[in-house]
Amino acid sequence: MDMLAALSSSLKGQMMPTEFHELSNIFPMMSEVEFDSLVADIKEHGLREAIWTHDGKIIDGRNRFKACQKLGVKPAFRKWDGKGSLISFVVSHNLHRRNLSTSQLAMVAANIANIESSKHASSIELAVSQPQAAKMLNVSLPSVKRATT
Repeated sequence: MDMLAALSSSLKGQMMPTEFHELSNIFPMMSEVEFDSLVADIKEHGLREAIWTHDGKIIDGRNRFKACQKLGVKPAFRKWDGKGSLISFVVSHNLHRRNLSTSQLAMVAANIANIESSKHASSIELAVSQPQAAKMLNVSLPSVKRATT
């Protein structure tokens, strides 16, 4: 049994997550062209990277999840182990594999800094200042401030 199959079988009896955690929304969705390419890749090779969850919600893998839905493929899920910061985990999983422009990264940093004021913020440490978010995404503070206006 491969690793993804083992991960999926460890979730048997549990409901499949279908909701996105608010942190999954800090990064933009793929473009239509990128998404179509992902769908084609999953169709040809299967899902290679599990979709990450926390508290029954998807924290990483929205595009993979939607691609699997489009193809009628049962996705594999993996639970976040709770080590470290959830924000750092989501950023780490997305920052280097996504081809985002500086302005998109500034928007991500602004999204991170805005989570603190979100009515949906959970009990997880979500408070991140604009300077912290700018540093996390390696963008300037002025670009983050521009992205928030």
